[in-house]
Amino acid sequence: MDRGELSALLEPVLWDAGLGIDDAIALIERTEKEKRGVTAEDLYRKLLMSYNWYRLVEVLGMEYLQRHVLRESVIERLFPESMKKRYLYVRTILLSE
Repeated sequence: MDRGELSALLEPVLWDAGLGIDDAIALIERTEKEKRGVTAEDLYRKLLMSYNWYRLVEVLGMEYLQRHVLRESVIERLFPESMKKRYLYVRTILLSE
């Protein structure tokens, strides 16, 4: 993961999280579990709701997305319902291989 691209991806979604870029990157890189009440799963949800799939693949990589982002606990918190269904379908397709 390129930290510059990751910073650019995270900055717009952090406006209401009360986190700085370094704290958010620590969560995404999984060196911290929680910062100021925010978890990596909270950031994953924000990223899925803010960016298209191809941009996330470009920055985070498919393996990272499959392993960490496409968890049921993340997807269940998405809205609207159509987005939740779309990512449940993506998860089913990618994790069935």
